[in-house]
Amino acid sequence: MYVASGEGITKCGGKENTVGEGCVIFAPKGIEHTVNNTGDKKLRLVCFYVPPMELRGNFKEATEKTRRFFERLSHKSEGNIKENPRVYPAD
Repeated sequence: MYVASGEGITKCGGKENTVGEGCVIFAPKGIEHTVNNTGDKKLRLVCFYVPPMELRGNFKEATEKTRRFFERLSHKSEGNIKENPRVYPAD
């Protein structure tokens, strides 16, 4: 996970660390982990899964909602968006 903005505390495999903008958090598959916001601003994370994770539950629902949002946006833009943004789940 990449911390795009904000600050927080991460717990992974029994270790606790303070994180902030520009930090990278590594959470191996199968290891319980949490990230909690401790600052006044929103904590924004960019998450990468290698290999890609199977989309289930909330992740699958969020991906589908995001895809539908961009599809509606591209239809409403009437050519104002030069590229058609798409969000595809990892297979």
